[in-house]
Order: sequence, then C-alpha cells, then structure tokens
Amino acid sequence: MPVIHATQVIERPIDEVFATVADAGQIRGLRGGHRFTFTRQGNATRIDHELAMLPTGWLRLLSPIMSMIGRRNLRDTTQALQKYLESR
Repeated sequence: MPVIHATQVIERPIDEVFATVADAGQIRGLRGGHRFTFTRQGNATRIDHELAMLPTGWLRLLSPIMSMIGRRNLRDTTQALQKYLESR
C-alpha cells in the first residue's frame, strides 16, 4: 500500500486552517485515507499529511502507478490549500 508523506507550513492560524480542511469522502475501489496532523507554530500552522492508498477490485491493476498519482495529487493539494489560505 503506497503511503505518501508531506509537510507544509501555512501562515494562517490553526483554527482557520483546520476549519478549511474537510473530509472529501471515499473513492469507490480505493481504501486508505488522508490523515492530517495540525501543529501551531506561532501565528502559522504546520500540517503533516499522510496519504495511504490501497486499491481494491479493478483498481488493483493501477497499483504500480498509485504512488506516482498519489504523490502528484498530494503536491497539488498542498499547494492549492496554501495558496487559498494565504491569499485570504
């Protein structure tokens, strides 16, 4: 099961960052999840991301490229979250 980690620091208060992050639900055929750990760093917030993906059913055929897809998705998600929050 691919597990991908990322860490970012967003220059916004922890309560604002936490309120923005929402559970997007599960994708059929894909088990695992996206775990967030929030840490206050002064007026900023550190987020540690852990993305675990366990394909089931026909998605198992995509297992060899899941890490690449997950890494790219996590990179894009962290960049979009930071851009959104820091532009407010």
